[in-house]
Amino acid sequence: MGQGNTHAFRAQLFLKEQQQLFDYWQSHRRGADFPSRECLTPSGLASLLPHVSLIELLPDPDVMRVRLAGSALWDIHGREITGKTLANDDWGGNREYWKRNYTLLRAEPEPATGILRAPAAGKDHMVQYWLRLPVSNGDGIILLGLDICVAASKMDTGLLSGQDGMSLAASGQG
Repeated sequence: MGQGNTHAFRAQLFLKEQQQLFDYWQSHRRGADFPSRECLTPSGLASLLPHVSLIELLPDPDVMRVRLAGSALWDIHGREITGKTLANDDWGGNREYWKRNYTLLRAEPEPATGILRAPAAGKDHMVQYWLRLPVSNGDGIILLGLDICVAASKMDTGLLSGQDGMSLAASGQG
């Protein structure tokens, strides 16, 4: 991601927590390479930890596995999601949305962000802001995730009306 793309991507991050995690991730990059998992420490993410996840990208049909999920993700999904894959959970009816996004990230690892209305069953009143950042993990890439839900009534719902979810890629290739 070039310098211009970095600024354009950061400008898409709506929440300060997304910007904070992106800045932390960006500060640990080694040139054009993604940061390594070893250089990202929990102490550097302390205020964000409840919203943070580590996601392993897998071949189909699983597509991904949640290796680690912060406590706030329990609030979003209503259960523990550590160890879950796309194949063994319905993801609140959003499986195809997540499959599409994780398949794209597996093919072309880049920072990605999006907004999802009704992120889980019974959460129609919520909007999920998500961020996925690639991290080098020895022999491959894992994703550092951030997920924050906000009551839709607090948002400008005109932006979200009629959309089941939207994904924004760093390269601008929506």
